[in-house]
Amino acid sequence: LRAIRFAAQLDFGIEAQTFQAIRPSDIHVISAERIYYELNRLMQTPRSHIGLQLLNDSGLLKELLKNQYEKERFELARDRLALLKRSNEHTKWVLFWLTFLDRVEKTEAKIILQQMKFSGDFIKAFNYVTD
Repeated sequence: LRAIRFAAQLDFGIEAQTFQAIRPSDIHVISAERIYYELNRLMQTPRSHIGLQLLNDSGLLKELLKNQYEKERFELARDRLALLKRSNEHTKWVLFWLTFLDRVEKTEAKIILQQMKFSGDFIKAFNYVTD
């Protein structure tokens, strides 16, 4: 995750061998807090849409989102983030999760966000927007 964040944040590529070494199944050995930290930092960069594309290309996004992942939803989220380059990370996160969780029951969405270690304030904001 860190390499992907740095690539997006600093606008550089990841060497092909390094990128191929990323194994999505290994994401589960990383703590939820660390995943949240890296993803949150990614959302803080104006090139978060590039990071999202790299997460998708590596297979990490699909592994993180499990049943909520759909290719069309990913493309919509990526395009929305590209439009919001100058928005803060809180706005980007709400938009991102709205894209993937709009068909999920509210209680299930809350559980997913809690597992990803989002704050209670963020979950309240998410619920407010989805009401």
